[in-house]
Amino acid sequence: MSLLGGGIVAGLIGSTIAQQQAEAGRFLSDTPESYQPLVTLGMGSFLLWSLIALAALVTGIVALVRKERVGGALTGILTGLFAPAVWFAAFAIPAVLIASSLS
Repeated sequence: MSLLGGGIVAGLIGSTIAQQQAEAGRFLSDTPESYQPLVTLGMGSFLLWSLIALAALVTGIVALVRKERVGGALTGILTGLFAPAVWFAAFAIPAVLIASSLS
């Protein structure tokens, strides 16, 4: 869940931020007033997604130590570990591609 939710938010911000910054300036405070809350709320939602990923990681480790639901435990651990990398890729790839097409 954290992998998907954070990926969607990162992709949304990554696909819109280059165009906004190309028109207004490179700082978030330079972008239009209507765009700033979108980015602020989106980035703030990463707190929620990070907590969910951390919970998946911790509960996966606990379940693995107790030898309960090994498949689910490994899924939780892998999701918690790889979620930040997926979020970064979901943000950086569209941002770089769009920024390079604007130049």
